[in-house]
Amino acid sequence: MRDAILYEYRLIEEGTADTSTVFDIEQEESDDSEEDSTKKWEKVEVCRVKFHAFGVNYEEFNSNIGIYSSAIIEMPDGMLENVPVELIQLVPDGVTLQ
Repeated sequence: MRDAILYEYRLIEEGTADTSTVFDIEQEESDDSEEDSTKKWEKVEVCRVKFHAFGVNYEEFNSNIGIYSSAIIEMPDGMLENVPVELIQLVPDGVTLQ
C-alpha cells in the first residue's frame, strides 16, 4: 500500500479559479439556450487515500465499450474504489501525509 491523494473535477463559475487548475470541457448539447459552448472545471483535492494497485475499468456509451486504466484505492472509511488514474496523485516514498 502507498499513500495517495484523491481528486475530483468540480464545475466552477467563470473567473473564480486559478487558471492553472481549470479545464475547459465541452458542454453537452442543450435545447435550453445559446450559452457558451464550454464549462469551466477545476481539479480539487477530495481526501487522502491508500493506493493498492492499478486496474482497468470500462464505460458504455453509444452501444460501445471504452476501456480505461484505473487505480484501486482504499477510502478513509475502509471502502475500496476503482477510480480513473487521472484522479490520483501518488505521494513519494518517505513523505508522510498529515
